[in-house]
Amino acid sequence: ADCSARCFWAMAAASRGRLAPLLAGGALAVGGGALLGRELTRELPEPCLVVKEYLADPALEAQLGFAVAPWSLRLWHGQVDDRFARVTVPLFEVFAPLPAVAPFLRWARKRSEVHAA
Repeated sequence: ADCSARCFWAMAAASRGRLAPLLAGGALAVGGGALLGRELTRELPEPCLVVKEYLADPALEAQLGFAVAPWSLRLWHGQVDDRFARVTVPLFEVFAPLPAVAPFLRWARKRSEVHAA
C-alpha cells in the first residue's frame, strides 16, 4: 500500500516478458529517428535538384493548381547512376482542413507524382 506510482511502473515493466519488448521498441524508435534525420539532411541527387528548380517556377505552380510542399522532394525514389537516372517524386499539398475553426491544424495530402528520366 505504501508503494508509489514510480515503484509500480518499475515493477510492471520488469515483470516477466515485458522488459524485452519495451527495450526493443525503444531501440527501433531511436534507430528510426536516426535514419530519418540522416535522410532529411542528405543532399539531393542531381535529377531531384532539376525537378526542384522546375517546381519552384510560379507558372508551373499555377498549372498544378496547388503549392507543392518543399519536403515532398525528400520522398523521392528511383534509380540514379552516373549515366542514367529514373526518379519518381510524390507531390504533396499542405492545407488546413478546418480553416475557420482550427487554422493552426495542417494536413498533407498526395496530389500527384512527377516521373523523370
